[in-house]
Amino acid sequence: LQVDMDITPQSCAVFYGVAGAASALVFSCAGAAVGTYRSASGMGKASSSPKDESCSKGEKMKQTGKYFIPVINSAILAIYGLIYAIMSSHAVTVAGYSASQGYANFAGGMALGLCNLVSGVAIGIIGEGGIIATSKNPNAFTIMVLNLICAEFLGLYGFVFGLIMLSLQF
Repeated sequence: LQVDMDITPQSCAVFYGVAGAASALVFSCAGAAVGTYRSASGMGKASSSPKDESCSKGEKMKQTGKYFIPVINSAILAIYGLIYAIMSSHAVTVAGYSASQGYANFAGGMALGLCNLVSGVAIGIIGEGGIIATSKNPNAFTIMVLNLICAEFLGLYGFVFGLIMLSLQF
């Protein structure tokens, strides 16, 4: 049995491009999972706290709907990683894909994935504390949303950087 183990620059380029796509997807989904877990933990803590009986059932449902904003923000992080992974894996199949493009796609995927991981952790922490605070004081909702937007920008900046790295032509 003879196996051809020739490592060419083209095979290295494809490896790094696919590794960038995979790291973007894995780290982005990990960030989304952490953000969702922490936010859902906050929902559980807020629902187990003593309720205000002066609220009607409709008002309680409105408040509960607001608690899903951190979960939606976390899901957007996974979508960033998915979009980059699809675009990066498509770029690998183009003829003339160079090693430099593979390295750039790897760097872009790692940057995107790690930015989304950190953003997911931040969204989870903000979401958990914000949901608990909002359940006690409805005025805290605005502050929570502004903090969530700032945390989401971390992931968006990584996504933009990844797209810039993906579009480089060497």
